[in-house]
Amino acid sequence: MPSAPQLLDVLSYLQLAGQLLLVAHLVRSGLRGAYQSFLFLLLASSVREAVLLAVSSRDLSLYGVLYVASAPVIWLGYILTTLEIYGRVLRGYPGIASVARWVLVAVAPVSVLGSLASLLPEMAESARKYFWLMAESMITRAVCGSILAFLLLISVFLVWCPVRVARNTVRHAFLLSVLLLVQTAALLIRDSGGYALNPWLNVVFGVSGLILVLAWLALLQPAGEQGAVVVRPRFGAEDERRLLQQLDSINATLSRSTRK
Repeated sequence: MPSAPQLLDVLSYLQLAGQLLLVAHLVRSGLRGAYQSFLFLLLASSVREAVLLAVSSRDLSLYGVLYVASAPVIWLGYILTTLEIYGRVLRGYPGIASVARWVLVAVAPVSVLGSLASLLPEMAESARKYFWLMAESMITRAVCGSILAFLLLISVFLVWCPVRVARNTVRHAFLLSVLLLVQTAALLIRDSGGYALNPWLNVVFGVSGLILVLAWLALLQPAGEQGAVVVRPRFGAEDERRLLQQLDSINATLSRSTRK
């Protein structure tokens, strides 16, 4: 049976190939304009993966430096992709979208600072040399957890409110939520003391990442941008009218507030 590192190498190459195929698919299908931030995330992840694969067998110290140094670009990609989803869902409600954007931009740095503040008191003296690797892990967990919470909020919004969105947007938000959930759970297990499981946690994340890339390839199609759907199509006409009026009122109030 192959070892975890061997499986991880194979999965890394497969995921890199899948990400590049997804980039080509978004460009060729004409979806790149609608998913610019997601395209940035894919390209950044692909470049990072390719560089790390190239140096992993040659210089572990350089690998660690590049791994940590490139992490903020991935965090930025996650945040921009989430804001892109919010923009698509709340396209008709710019006031609500603006407030949501500012809240996410404010929460992410607070989560990062909180993670760093909690790291030093808990770190043993012998582990100080791994500070940057541990900090990267905790910050990634905080960023992914915060973004996951926002994606769950937008899911609740779509279930509760009769807002029409493209099928691609619903699928995209769901797949990104699953990716962040798996990554956050894996990091939580590892940071809670499961370091012995780390190789296999990486394999689990690699398998899930590959499956999700293939799902994006299959589900993000030009036809999914045509028309719109209501996630919860069980509203009566009167309920739908009332809820949309409430949304319009909230949006108008927030729009006035953000202009002041």
